Amino acid sequence: MNYLSGILLYNSILLTLNITTSKALSSINITQDLSNFLQNHATLTTLCLQNIQIDYQRIEILSSALKGLRKLETLILSRVNMRPIVAESLANALDNITTLSILRLDSNRIGDKGIQFLMKIFKINALKEIDLSNNQLGYGDGIQILAEFLQANTTLLKLNLSNNQIAFSGSKYLSNALEKNTTLTSLYLRSDNIDDRGIENLSQALKINKTLEHIDVSNNPFGNNGIEYFQVLLQVNKTLTELQIGFKYDKYQGNLVQKSETKEVMDE
Repeated sequence: MNYLSGILLYNSILLTLNITTSKALSSINITQDLSNFLQNHATLTTLCLQNIQIDYQRIEILSSALKGLRKLETLILSRVNMRPIVAESLANALDNITTLSILRLDSNRIGDKGIQFLMKIFKINALKEIDLSNNQLGYGDGIQILAEFLQANTTLLKLNLSNNQIAFSGSKYLSNALEKNTTLTSLYLRSDNIDDRGIENLSQALKINKTLEHIDVSNNPFGNNGIEYFQVLLQVNKTLTELQIGFKYDKYQGNLVQKSETKEVMDE
């Protein structure tokens, strides 16, 4: 890590920092190096850390430096083992930053408690993209909290909630939000344990929603009934241009949803 330390120490004009590793890094030294760098680079606009373990001790080291990034537009903390207590510290560190446009926190352990802390960041920034895939949000109130945020939000364009076990109960909350939201254009719900009943909820909401253009429900356990709900939806919805469908089980064979001039249907 001495090489990284040297790079960070002598660079004074960097606007984007992306540190991605092939195996998890847990050294305190790298965290201190990052903190020192960030304190001297208040104009940084993009920070991406992937596969670097950030526990409570490390986020405390980074917090004071993060507070100074007043021009930060993109923050990516992917596979950093973010638990609720780390999410709380992150939210406190960023509570005076209002420039974020893209926030990707995929493949962590945020959970419903962590989402409550992060909601502070969501509300004070005009976010256009949020990625919370694979974060154990479907086991508590996480999806409900996000759905309530989505109902009133007027800036978000892309939301990824894949691999969160949203299931039927979560689909109800999201459907209510989609009926009221007027800006979201892309929604990703891959591998979320959404069955026919959940697809019915979503399809009913999309008969009302006039802005969503792309929805991905691949690798969910719905069958013929779910396909029929989508068939009816595509007859009345004039906004949706891309519907991605993939099947986890063998309940359904083939593709009953026909492609039209205004609907691009993908079965993968």
